[in-house]
Amino acid sequence: MGELSKRIACDAYEEVDKVAKDAWERLKKAHKKKDNFAVEEAIKDFSESMELVYEVWPSIVEELGIDMDTSATKTGYLAGYYEAKRLLPDADRKFWISRGDHVATRTMYKVSRIFPWKR
Repeated sequence: MGELSKRIACDAYEEVDKVAKDAWERLKKAHKKKDNFAVEEAIKDFSESMELVYEVWPSIVEELGIDMDTSATKTGYLAGYYEAKRLLPDADRKFWISRGDHVATRTMYKVSRIFPWKR
């Protein structure tokens, strides 16, 4: 049952991560085009998709045995946070934090697939 629950958790994470990643890419394109309406819609979509990531992430940590207290997590978080802050300096700080969380979770998920903590 362990491998099945791990696969279910991974599939769920990959699905919600793709939605968040796509929303982020739309946001960057809209910002580049200076389309404020599209930027606001993409921020909303990204925020909603991150709610799903936050729901799924604890099962990924548990199933894969991810250690979140690593330099890779901190570096990923800071990279995402400052990327969002640089892109939208007037945005709510919560948005910057969500982007930092997104980059950190993606980083740790990818690392866990290459170097599993839990075997």
